[in-house]
Amino acid sequence: MEWTLIDEQKITSYLVQVSQQDKNFLFHIREIDDNIDINFIDENNKFLTPVPVGLFRKLPSEKDKMNFRREYRNMSGLVLLEPLTREESIYVREMKKEEVAAFRYLEEAFSRDLMNKVKSPLI
Repeated sequence: MEWTLIDEQKITSYLVQVSQQDKNFLFHIREIDDNIDINFIDENNKFLTPVPVGLFRKLPSEKDKMNFRREYRNMSGLVLLEPLTREESIYVREMKKEEVAAFRYLEEAFSRDLMNKVKSPLI
């Protein structure tokens, strides 16, 4: 029996807390080569993927599009999906406005150089 290396990727992950007034939000950031994935960690410690509501607009029928507009018109802009497999995810819930603000802040503030320098006193 023998094994063969097919592909090699450098993976770095960070656990980040974004504090906003009296609330804290946890995120898991994963760097794979040049790609960055940011997942939201909910109160049950599930890793959920924020997805723009706009991705759901690519619905096949006019009836589905009408239902979409009616149901999602007041949403914050992001929904949370829980990955089941590499190809499948399930809808969990809409992100709350405070969660969206924390996520957007993290998207803008995330810097590889900064992440390597800033450490929690807990580490």
